[in-house]
Amino acid sequence: MVYSDASSIAAGACTVELESKNFHTMWKSTEMLESSTWRELKAIELALMSYQHAFAGKSLKWLTDNQNCVRIVQAGSMKEKLQDIAISIFSICLQKGISINIQWIPRGENSKADYISKIIDYEDWGVSEFFYTFINDLWGPYTVDRFASSRNTKLERFNSLFWNVNTEAVDCFTQNWSGENNWIVPPIYLVLRAIKHVIACKARDIFRVGRWKQNSDISDELSTLKARLPEYCLSSRSLNTRKKYQYAFNAF
Repeated sequence: MVYSDASSIAAGACTVELESKNFHTMWKSTEMLESSTWRELKAIELALMSYQHAFAGKSLKWLTDNQNCVRIVQAGSMKEKLQDIAISIFSICLQKGISINIQWIPRGENSKADYISKIIDYEDWGVSEFFYTFINDLWGPYTVDRFASSRNTKLERFNSLFWNVNTEAVDCFTQNWSGENNWIVPPIYLVLRAIKHVIACKARDIFRVGRWKQNSDISDELSTLKARLPEYCLSSRSLNTRKKYQYAFNAF
């Protein structure tokens, strides 16, 4: 059983089982301008794409608080944008052998999906393509992006906080990072945990493969930057953010 919902800022869905699978994605600025029916229908499509491998060959009861979505999934729409999403949903079900029984429920019975759809993921950011290419040329090729979403991943293989389209794993700390060249750009509050996980997994990183010695000039420059990093971070953030993450900055 799957519940889905959409707000003006994000889409959310959750499954009802022993280990609930929570889907979440932030809307792009252009998607925020679409109609509520489009967003609700798109939430169903994206959640289904995220769950498709887990539920291949199964029958699903899908619950939504938007009556238009029920009719469109069942019979299509005269509006091209909505019909395109309906066809995509049908195609995924056909390819994966998934049978969907979509039903309408009152908004009050869709509280968890509603809550997820209103989450603002402030950590849903990424470095620029220019910066990634620069680092990848120095120490790549990287094989998996450990802290990403389907919207900001730098690699085909990525781990995410929530279920996302094409995510390889939810919660990167459940994965063994050894044997990979990991692209690691964690939220500030997870920096220390990420370092500890690298050590625990004996994972490859630029310190352990001898590349600092091969690039001594870069090493000196980055060592200087490391000492100044807390100061840079603190000066570029608001007072509330500085207070929230002060413990993490101090740990540097």
